[in-house]
Amino acid sequence: MSKKEKLLLKASIAFAVMFAVTPAINAMHIMEGYLPTKYCIAWGVICVPFLAAGFISLKKRLRQTAKVSH
Repeated sequence: MSKKEKLLLKASIAFAVMFAVTPAINAMHIMEGYLPTKYCIAWGVICVPFLAAGFISLKKRLRQTAKVSH
């Protein structure tokens, strides 16, 4: 694992732990149109680095698998 990947992993874990501490909530679902647009945009932006890291990881694995199979 490269230095950059280790740093990204540590940052991801810290971020996940930070948001894992939540109060007890008994709600089931959020109805459509209930959340303000700002929240939807903010959480969408927050998830982008995780999606990018996942796609990069998949791309690397596919390259490695292709090299091994040839």
